[in-house]
Amino acid sequence: MTRDFLTLCPGPIDVASGADLVTQAALFRLIVENTVEVIVRYDSNYRRVYISPSSREMLGYDPAEMLGKPAYELNHPDDLERANRTLRGIGPGNPCSKLIFRLRRKDGVYIWLETLYHRVAWVSGVNA
Repeated sequence: MTRDFLTLCPGPIDVASGADLVTQAALFRLIVENTVEVIVRYDSNYRRVYISPSSREMLGYDPAEMLGKPAYELNHPDDLERANRTLRGIGPGNPCSKLIFRLRRKDGVYIWLETLYHRVAWVSGVNA
């Protein structure tokens, strides 16, 4: 059985007014922090820069324990090459990809996950 592990980033935000930005950011935070899915954002070096609080229940890790760490550090060794190829294959011609793989929980047990990776350009122009 696979567990859902959703990796995505919020899209560009309409910054027409400060109030709109605050409202959209609050709504985004409400959704992300209350979903059972794990949501992760990576930087251009494939290091975690955000992970949702649901990581505690699904993986046993507090989000702070996972920040700044490489995307592949918890992957099962047999799935590492495929995961690396999938994540690095995402780009302008392939903005989304799905991967089913094993990830090690904090207790050492590997669980099966289905992950959706999305490449999204941020308002600042930085791709994550």
